[in-house]
Amino acid sequence: TGTSWYMNLMRGSTSRLQQYIQFSNMDNDVDVCKALDTIAEEMTTTDTDSDMPFVFKFFNDDNKEIDESVIITLKAALRHWVKRMNLDTRVFHIARNTIKFGDCFFRKTSDFKRWIPVQATDVIGVEIDNNGTIVSYHVKKGAAAKQSMMENVEIIPAAAMIHFSLSTEMDDSGPFGVGVLYSVTKSYKQLMLLEDSVIIYRIARAPERRIFYVDTGNLPPQKQKAYLEGLKNEFRQKQIANTTTGENVDAVYNPTSILEDYFFAVNANGRGAKVETLPGGENLGEINDLRYFQDKVFRGLKIPTSYMRGQDAQGAQAN
Repeated sequence: TGTSWYMNLMRGSTSRLQQYIQFSNMDNDVDVCKALDTIAEEMTTTDTDSDMPFVFKFFNDDNKEIDESVIITLKAALRHWVKRMNLDTRVFHIARNTIKFGDCFFRKTSDFKRWIPVQATDVIGVEIDNNGTIVSYHVKKGAAAKQSMMENVEIIPAAAMIHFSLSTEMDDSGPFGVGVLYSVTKSYKQLMLLEDSVIIYRIARAPERRIFYVDTGNLPPQKQKAYLEGLKNEFRQKQIANTTTGENVDAVYNPTSILEDYFFAVNANGRGAKVETLPGGENLGEINDLRYFQDKVFRGLKIPTSYMRGQDAQGAQAN
């Protein structure tokens, strides 16, 4: 039917786009960002002699010498092509986006013009023939207007697209790839939840608090509460000079006052008022559980710990 091909095209695209968003959020983490940079840098080293990201390798078949002029011409053409496509600086970002999302797309308008970057989130899907070969790409038209999806899609022939991918024939997500962050998504979420809980615990439990035992004498219980409230209100005020007159002193609310302190009424049975200090939370420096999940993320990214932690890691520091 007229819609079945489009449903096949869109199948799985929602989860893929959600993964792209998740990977982008993960990239905001300093460790994940550093890991992606490290992998991309290792992939895109330049040749020490030519200072080029790509080099030609020549093999002599049947002991036939290759004409020196041919070698010079090919090297010059390669250098010209790299400069025209700006690949001497682009290749790092191509590698980084490919390992991050699993895919990296460019649109080719001409063999002599620079490739135009296409956001991975703008590629809705592809059409595939019976042999599994990509026939065309379905891409959003610029900033998607508030129209139907069918009106916003531009069909681009496969020959006009450059598609870098980590996909293989055995992947379930094919012909799209799977980024290296996919395997650590669960561990990363657990690490983030644990970090948030540690921060909340430190904020809530770290400060010391005071316990005020207030001598209420022989006041009846219904008046003890009112007496304590009045006493607490006095502590919540701070005295400041009136800048207008310079003489009067005003009492204003003090947001840094002892709002977390505790007040207890004590009847006059030979005991007077006293103040005790309630210690803050203990074991605030214990982060072994955080280290466990952090190491788990590093193992999933296949990055040596010494690359990520430097001198803090066991073993030699890597430059």
